[in-house]
Amino acid sequence: MKTPPSDTLHRLLFVLHRGFSDVRYLAKDGKTTQAYDLADTLENIPGYMVNWEECYFEQIVKQLENYEAKYKQFSFQPYAKYLTSEFPPESF
Repeated sequence: MKTPPSDTLHRLLFVLHRGFSDVRYLAKDGKTTQAYDLADTLENIPGYMVNWEECYFEQIVKQLENYEAKYKQFSFQPYAKYLTSEFPPESF
């Protein structure tokens, strides 16, 4: 099992945490299509994390950016920034 570097792992775990929290809120608000799309965007990340290859990083960023572009005015979190620029909180 090859995992991402610890910095990347922390970032990915935060994105998953925020993303699944947002899926819950979207579902509660009746925004089921957006909840589905966000869950679909996050779905492959755990599998990538246990069989890591460097190319997965860019794939994940691109998938998150595509989701964000589709729901630009409705998205709770700009998830991709936590992978590319802004470091997530130490604990979440």
